Amino acid sequence: MSTRFEVDPAVLGDVADGLLASVGVARQVKDHRDSLKVLAGDAGDTTAQDAIEQFLETWSHGCGCLIEDAEQMADRLGQTSKAYLETESKITQAARPSP
Repeated sequence: MSTRFEVDPAVLGDVADGLLASVGVARQVKDHRDSLKVLAGDAGDTTAQDAIEQFLETWSHGCGCLIEDAEQMADRLGQTSKAYLETESKITQAARPSP
């Protein structure tokens, strides 16, 4: 039994763009980890402050991994979309009757 896939190159490009847009919050967490830690100092209790800082370290690391993976996936989806569009264009040109 064979599997059949249908691909809409425009949708692949849209997914890539949406994926990049969605990592904005993760990038902010990663980039502003230190300033968020300063705010944790306002917690008053050292145990709470330590817990918040540890959470921010772990969360920031996870966000960094998410960003890297999402950017790679978006890049590959964009490349795939471009390849499909180029192939469709070449097929269309080849199928046109010669003048």
